[in-house]
Amino acid sequence: MRDRYEPESAFVKAIIAEEVPLSGSEWADHNLQRLIELTRDDIVSNRDWAAFLLAQEDADTPAVRDALLHAASDREAIVRAEAVLGLAKRDALLA
Repeated sequence: MRDRYEPESAFVKAIIAEEVPLSGSEWADHNLQRLIELTRDDIVSNRDWAAFLLAQEDADTPAVRDALLHAASDREAIVRAEAVLGLAKRDALLA
């Protein structure tokens, strides 16, 4: 059996488990900002999951686009791919 690919961050795991909101309140806005920051984390799995989750969100703000643009030039292809998908969802020409 193959191990599940999970982020190291407990915060990101909580988002995946839908225990942490990313929209609808001031607290959720803070969580979204924290997720954006994790797209620049030192740990690849955290950056990858953060880019994936951010790409899936409906939020389309300058901060979200900037985070995805930065992640699109990540040294890891998996992070870049998630970021490009998120950018394409928002603006195909930008992607």
